[in-house]
Amino acid sequence: MQPDPGIQAVRGARTKISREHGNDLRRLGKHYMEYQRRFADRLRWGTGTGSGTPGTTNQDDPADEAVAPSSVTSSPNPAQPVP
Repeated sequence: MQPDPGIQAVRGARTKISREHGNDLRRLGKHYMEYQRRFADRLRWGTGTGSGTPGTTNQDDPADEAVAPSSVTSSPNPAQPVP
């Protein structure tokens, strides 16, 4: 498989940002959350007919339910699927 220059550029940028934050997931998460707040007016929070407000969903629209930040959960054991 030939290397894709676009993918290499994205991976390089992610590696650089991760190194700038000491490869620490908590620091990196805080960085991305702040970045998200900084550019919130440019973000789209779903593709359906919901309000477009982060953390809200339109119960009648599966697309909103699938992408709303409030619907994301994590499993304590990564090997176990989230119910």
